[in-house]
Amino acid sequence: MAHVMKKSLLGLLALLVGSFSISAKDFTQSKGKLSNQAFYKSIACKATPGQSCQTPLRRWPKQMRNGISVGLVGVQSVNKNGAYVKATERAIKNAVQQVNATGAGVRLRLYSGSAAQNANIQVHLVKPRGSNRIIKNTGYRLLDGQKVNNAISASAVVGKYILSSGIAVSVDRVKQSKLNSIVLEEVVQSLGLTWDIHNPYYDKRSIFAQVGTDSITKLSGQDAQVLRMHYPK
Repeated sequence: MAHVMKKSLLGLLALLVGSFSISAKDFTQSKGKLSNQAFYKSIACKATPGQSCQTPLRRWPKQMRNGISVGLVGVQSVNKNGAYVKATERAIKNAVQQVNATGAGVRLRLYSGSAAQNANIQVHLVKPRGSNRIIKNTGYRLLDGQKVNNAISASAVVGKYILSSGIAVSVDRVKQSKLNSIVLEEVVQSLGLTWDIHNPYYDKRSIFAQVGTDSITKLSGQDAQVLRMHYPK
């Protein structure tokens, strides 16, 4: 399979593809510092410590892992050449660099300009509609119709494999200064490290924490370790 999946391929798979979407309300709950394995399972398959996985482990196919592309595809309700868009592009670049620096068996590639339309992981800036904050008109079918507060990611899957992902960032809720952290978290979740963690120990320590993540812009410690565990070389 080519690194950039063709729209025709996605069309052929449409009847087979499942999907999952992640919001800030989806998390595991625990206390204290977890072992690397327990931390990994809580994030990758929603397992509380000592319990079995609640969801399947999902990864990008091996033939795509050397160059999964990420790009800003859609912009709603902000100046397309303005500061917010430029900050988002920098945040995507940071996420690509952070993932690639972990030494995991997966590498990201930044797509910009017109090439971003073919990105495997599509980032969209959105302004949700109505009191229910529903996403519309992104063109990524697994995002449209979803509810979003700050940011959300959704992925198309066949079996245990992720085929494409979309990320929506709400321009009316996410401050420009927080984009690096928000985009980094959503990009990593789009790689199959799906679930947040509610555990005071990880507040302000992990991008997966429910509290205090908006200042974290780098992958280090157990955050980097779980990515290496999910994609071993």
